[in-house]
Amino acid sequence: MDSGILFFVSIAAFLGIMCIAVLVFGAFIYFFIIRASKFNTTLHTELSFPPVDEFLASASLRDWELGAFSDLSCRWKGEWNNVTRQGRYEGYTRGVVKSLRDPDGLGWIAFAINSDHRKERDGLIVLATSAERVELKARGQRLNPNVQVQASINGIECGSIVVTYPNCSYQSVDRVTQAKWTPVLRSKRAYAFNKLIVYDPVYDPLKVNNRPIASLADMWIRNPQVGSQKPFPSALQSVSSDLDDNEHGILLIMLGMSLYFDSLHIRRLRYDW
Repeated sequence: MDSGILFFVSIAAFLGIMCIAVLVFGAFIYFFIIRASKFNTTLHTELSFPPVDEFLASASLRDWELGAFSDLSCRWKGEWNNVTRQGRYEGYTRGVVKSLRDPDGLGWIAFAINSDHRKERDGLIVLATSAERVELKARGQRLNPNVQVQASINGIECGSIVVTYPNCSYQSVDRVTQAKWTPVLRSKRAYAFNKLIVYDPVYDPLKVNNRPIASLADMWIRNPQVGSQKPFPSALQSVSSDLDDNEHGILLIMLGMSLYFDSLHIRRLRYDW
């Protein structure tokens, strides 16, 4: 081959290699420096929680009645946002628990949940019916599923919960009332041939002073698909027909804990059903 042609071929090859090297270096700069900067900004950006009371006040609910517990559906409708970064977790959930008999009508319970696990496990759970407001404050170590919860109803402290996962033990302020519930809230979703499969719930009994008062479902369905053919399961089964005020309040409290446990399942899917 002529030496002149060989020289130009060598130059062209060298320039080609240099161009590839520049492109690779540019990609490195983008992905490992610019993207790292964006990630660092996201890591330290505070998640803004929507105002709890504003949401609860905006929710239109049915007038609470004696048979409301038996008409609670596992379905709730609302919104949620979860952020996980380097072992830290923040998230909020806002929703309304719907009626079993009238799923397209007004709901029975509005609830708001804030979770902040950046330093410690810190959760706020607020439930509201047309008649009552239940507030739960959960605290614990960030990487430990066991938490302590302070419970109040209508602004009056009524008791506390100790979660020794998966056991929930409630004790009233006067130490007269004790309640136990062992929720096993498992992921109910599995992928098979790109089809989302949801299993029927299992119901875990709640006992107050050793008296069974209801059984709570171990799953919640968020924003079901429109026109779903599968009937929605009930949130509760075997609800006692003679609940006293104390048992009524404890059942609302444990429903709040159930929704809190469910909110800790990070969901990127909008539909569960």
